[in-house]
Amino acid sequence: MNKIFNNTKEFIKENKFLLIVLIFLSVILQTIAYQSYQADYRNIFVAIKSYLSGYNPYLNNIIHGSAYADSNFNGFYSRLGYPPLSFLLFIPFGLLNSYAVSKELWTGFSCVILITFILYLKKIHNIDDKFCILAFISIPVITNIERGQVYILLALLFVLAYKFRDKFWSGLLIAVSFHLRLMPILVLLYFLIRKQYKIFFSSIFFSIILFVISLSFVSISYYFDLYNSWHHALDKLIFIDLTKYKIPNIPVVIGDYIRTTEGNYFYNQFAFFLNPSINFLNNFFKNTIFINFTSILAMITYLISIRKRPENPIYYYVFILLTLSFNFIAVIYQMVYYLPFYFAALKKYQDNLLLVILLTFPLFTPTFMRQGAIDCMGGISPCYIFALLIAFYILSKESCKKEPLLDKEQ
Repeated sequence: MNKIFNNTKEFIKENKFLLIVLIFLSVILQTIAYQSYQADYRNIFVAIKSYLSGYNPYLNNIIHGSAYADSNFNGFYSRLGYPPLSFLLFIPFGLLNSYAVSKELWTGFSCVILITFILYLKKIHNIDDKFCILAFISIPVITNIERGQVYILLALLFVLAYKFRDKFWSGLLIAVSFHLRLMPILVLLYFLIRKQYKIFFSSIFFSIILFVISLSFVSISYYFDLYNSWHHALDKLIFIDLTKYKIPNIPVVIGDYIRTTEGNYFYNQFAFFLNPSINFLNNFFKNTIFINFTSILAMITYLISIRKRPENPIYYYVFILLTLSFNFIAVIYQMVYYLPFYFAALKKYQDNLLLVILLTFPLFTPTFMRQGAIDCMGGISPCYIFALLIAFYILSKESCKKEPLLDKEQ
């Protein structure tokens, strides 16, 4: 423990200028948060207030007052779409009566996590300070702060879980991330295919433990309400009549994609896989199994292709990035998952100007939607497409060489 403390102290001393710059930039991010509604943090704050007052945080509690609901949302359910621990872990932030003060404290907490994340990536990949600053002010980071999201924390948990994957407790990091946002459960596919069973089974074990612990604070009915809220939300995504599509009828699919936005994308992407004969399936299956089929197939294909290769962090980082294809909603926030790959690739290619530009480009490419407006919600995000292209380009470039891909196991 003393060795870790001394190494950390020495690292901070060596990078004190960078730390000062990041703290200064954090003040700017605080200003952005001050001027923002932070809609996604508002969900957490409202859930905490509802829970502490004895109300169901998964229902829209506007009848009890504006403090217990999101004034921008009028549905039957609240916009809290994640397990109870997603707000129980942050109860201290909800003890304040002022939402404005609470969200500033939340932003401060997020900035501390962000600085830790950036400095840790610099430490393990040893890249130049200017790239740390670029990552810090990138669009995914700014949108996370502006919306009050937790994906920066999740990205840090992913990296630490991989680093300590041989430790049984590393599964706790994956379990926490799962209870915060559900989708991190996909990361277990990597550890399963790579036969890293300790973290795989410990993640399942700790997920169950956290579920049991949560039942000490909330009713099991909350989980049913969570399911119902998801089912309700997915049903609302049905904008396109799938029965009009004949296999493969791709021109109609492309035409509808051009004319539509947001949730419609899911159906336009996968509609040519569907046939009227599946009408016997309920909407839940249409909304989950089929729209994510190709994503799972891509993940499994990727994992099979690397299953016999020597262990390397870059494979894990690319897979984390690939999991975003499972859910394109708010992908611009989740693009912070690109940062570990970005740092790892720069470690070898930071002297190649063209590749540096290509690697950095996804971090400053917004989502263009709604008739050309810049939006951070939903849709096929150009930044994600560019990120995947550059990631697989580098993988293919390195696979043609005889030396090991990028760097050996860290």
